[in-house]
Amino acid sequence: MDKVYITKQEMYDGIEKEAKKLKSGDSGPILAILLWIWILWALVFLVIPAFISLVLLFVIYAPFFIVDKKILKRRNNG
Repeated sequence: MDKVYITKQEMYDGIEKEAKKLKSGDSGPILAILLWIWILWALVFLVIPAFISLVLLFVIYAPFFIVDKKILKRRNNG
């Protein structure tokens, strides 16, 4: 096995060259697409069920509100 000697400056230049390859802007669109997919999943699994639950709550509560205000004629004492 041969020994390879490298200077400190050559090592720094090699590291900077590899860092520039990694910093190229090619990954930007992929990350943006992944972010949009994540937002859509959140919309499907969080926002839509919350909205449906809120609508169901109002549908279930509405008859009791009508009974309380119109038939029993209770007043707010607050």
